[in-house]
Amino acid sequence: FHVKDASGAAVIRAENGGDSKIVDLIADSTGGLLRTVGSYPLVFNTNQTERARIDASGNFGIGTSAPKEKLDSRGSAVFSGDHATATNAYGTAHGILLSSTSNLGKITAVSNGSNDVKLEIRGLDGGSANSNQLVLDGGTSNVGIGTSAPAATLHVDASNSGVTPNANADELFVEGSGNAGITIGTGTSGAGQLCFGDSGDNDIGALAYLHDVNAMRFSVNGPE
Repeated sequence: FHVKDASGAAVIRAENGGDSKIVDLIADSTGGLLRTVGSYPLVFNTNQTERARIDASGNFGIGTSAPKEKLDSRGSAVFSGDHATATNAYGTAHGILLSSTSNLGKITAVSNGSNDVKLEIRGLDGGSANSNQLVLDGGTSNVGIGTSAPAATLHVDASNSGVTPNANADELFVEGSGNAGITIGTGTSGAGQLCFGDSGDNDIGALAYLHDVNAMRFSVNGPE
């Protein structure tokens, strides 16, 4: 069965005469086209069961007959291999990009080609992207805030200090090119504490500020 139009588009039309539903299969100068002629969905079936559809407004649904967004997929999904994206902060074009308008606020999964993947989450600040807002490094299991290369289990980088964390103290690394610090906030009658523990005692050493009496307490080997 071969339909050819030497002068223009070749059309195969299926029409339901009962309610005038029409589906066209067209070959023209731009390529192939499958379309409905009217405000009704285009449905894809296998084994006489609906698997996907494009509704009259252009929403594409997988596993649903009533897609609510441009892509509405119900059930699990697998993404594998290298997926091309726009240029990103890692300088590579491999990954999966979920992006807002103009590729500003986005979630990007980026492969380094060695089965290591970084997940980058960026928000918007007045319409501009915050670079490296949150990075989960699959190669090291480190988490970075403000850095694409977290050097500790949790690395908070307000601005680069040039410091590499000590290998015996690299679970939390907070840095800034000027002042840097950590604030512990409590109620006016509470205590802010930093505890040192082991398998036998979870506060064998401690440093605490007691706000109710405005005193600093140092504890070594248990007692104050």
